[in-house]
Amino acid sequence: MIKVLIVDDDFPVRMFLNKIIDWNKHGYELVGEAIDGREALEKIEKFKPHIVITDISMPSMNGIELIKNIREKKYGCKTIVLSCYDDFAYVKEALKHGANEYCLKNQLNDKILLKTLKETKNLIEKERVENGQYESMKDLANKCLKTLRQQFFREIINGSWKEKKDIREKIKELKLGDDLKNKIIMILEIDGFHKLKFGPHMRNRQILYNSIMNISKEILNDFNDGYVYRVTDKQFLILYSVHGEKSQLNMYKGMKEFAVRVQKNIQIYLNINMSIGISEPIYSLDRIDEYFNQCKMSLKSKFYMGDHKIILYKDIVKEISTDPIKISNREEKELIFYLRNCQYEKINYYIDLYVTGFKERNVKIEYVHNFFRRIILIINKVADEYDINPKDIYGEDTNPFRVIENMETIFDLIIWIKRNIEIVTGKLRPNDQNKFEHEVICEVIRYINCNYMKDITLVKVAEHVHMNMSYLSHLFKQQTKNNFVDYLKDVRIEKAKELMETHNKKISEIAELVGIRDRRYFSKLFKEKVGKSPAQYKKTIG
Repeated sequence: MIKVLIVDDDFPVRMFLNKIIDWNKHGYELVGEAIDGREALEKIEKFKPHIVITDISMPSMNGIELIKNIREKKYGCKTIVLSCYDDFAYVKEALKHGANEYCLKNQLNDKILLKTLKETKNLIEKERVENGQYESMKDLANKCLKTLRQQFFREIINGSWKEKKDIREKIKELKLGDDLKNKIIMILEIDGFHKLKFGPHMRNRQILYNSIMNISKEILNDFNDGYVYRVTDKQFLILYSVHGEKSQLNMYKGMKEFAVRVQKNIQIYLNINMSIGISEPIYSLDRIDEYFNQCKMSLKSKFYMGDHKIILYKDIVKEISTDPIKISNREEKELIFYLRNCQYEKINYYIDLYVTGFKERNVKIEYVHNFFRRIILIINKVADEYDINPKDIYGEDTNPFRVIENMETIFDLIIWIKRNIEIVTGKLRPNDQNKFEHEVICEVIRYINCNYMKDITLVKVAEHVHMNMSYLSHLFKQQTKNNFVDYLKDVRIEKAKELMETHNKKISEIAELVGIRDRRYFSKLFKEKVGKSPAQYKKTIG
């Protein structure tokens, strides 16, 4: 419905215009009347009409002044001027100032008025289409620009841009100069991305990406202006504004508060941990690639610091030891001996000794990976000697060398490698044969020791040893003096105690590592078996 306002100081003229046509029937709505230009401006502000029909000669503010005001204040409504023969000079001036149509009062009838209204309405609709197309083109251009910027940031992070001259030209082309000045670069990285389980389609993954971006944008709006981009499958770029901050102390304080809120909200609402690498403030566009590298170096530091951290470039250790780390032939022979003889503790001690050295010297991650690759080769050598299938150690379709590459922290790497060693020693350990008379029960014990971290049940174990479940349950209790479920609980709690004593992991993570997904149940079971809650036990071991 097109809204119309009538402006005339002559009451009979206003009444005539009210009655001359059925306004609603023809698609128009009379929203009000005014007796002069001043009152008309108030009603335009209030009712937002699409068409104003105005007389020229009026007290206080005439029609020409009204039209000028409509144009200057950009109300966007169209004007139809009512005039007499002797007002024609005024009509020309009105058209000059933006009037769209005019009608002679003494010739005005319903047909002329409807024709004039229709022409004005067509003009409004044409502008709507043009404006819509312009806005669509503008939106498309903005989307294209955002995509190009996102691609540029992705390439900068990947190190594709080498020459500073090329970078400067690209920043200018993408109109990024003002957007990058007085900003701090933050890169948010999803911890353990390779462990996340998505459906066969991109939809679930896209929902996650959108959720992370929306949370980040919402919190960013509470702090300062800035931008959020997704740059890789697991990384998001935030340009955080530090404009107006007079002291570095306040700048870093505000930025840290922002990062903590983003990290906390993503953890609460999406149940995902994120690490955040933060650059120094951008004061020179010529060094933009260096600022991105600062974020990358900050995120690399989580290998030794652990995940779910906020890491500022200014706080990290810059010196990296490039001395190659090699296992000597003598050490390799010792490790093989320990593994063959199931001396799990000695192997662990050896690994812990090396890892302590890695941390103290801030050894290059690539060298640490090489060390663990060598350990895998030792495990494989012993497994081959005793006909142990690698799938029984690492799992189906698992490449252990690729797992090493994907491990984001040295803590996860240690747990994983020790678990594999424990599986091998569990399969080699001769004590089981000596302890129980029935070889099936020996195999069950070995199976539990190797698979306690998985979802194992009596049904699965019975299938594994090809025995009736009820008979196996009876035989197991007869041999071990314990039922299957309680025995499995005992093993899991003992393994949990070992993890608490050797690793600084959250209780929920330890519960999952020993095969218990429910933290509350784990805490309850732990207290039943140990006499203390997991938190209390961790305190007693320091």
